[in-house]
Amino acid sequence: MIVPLDHTICDVRFERRSLCVELGDGRLLCAPLEWFPILNAAKAGQLDGFEIAGDGLSISWPDLGETVSSDFLLARRTGSEKML
Repeated sequence: MIVPLDHTICDVRFERRSLCVELGDGRLLCAPLEWFPILNAAKAGQLDGFEIAGDGLSISWPDLGETVSSDFLLARRTGSEKML
């Protein structure tokens, strides 16, 4: 069975200095915070101040002026992708 790809962001969490994003098709993408200098320098409380934006295709931290798209995470993936 072929599962249709859905890049919509359903969930966001932080694990061991990584940004982890669950996509609508069940994939979990994790990227090191080092990829995102603004997020890497942020305090824990600031990281929680995100909102899913752009019709579910990006994550925005308005107080930090940072936005990360699911397309960016997919383009930079390095084997840290898995199906849930």
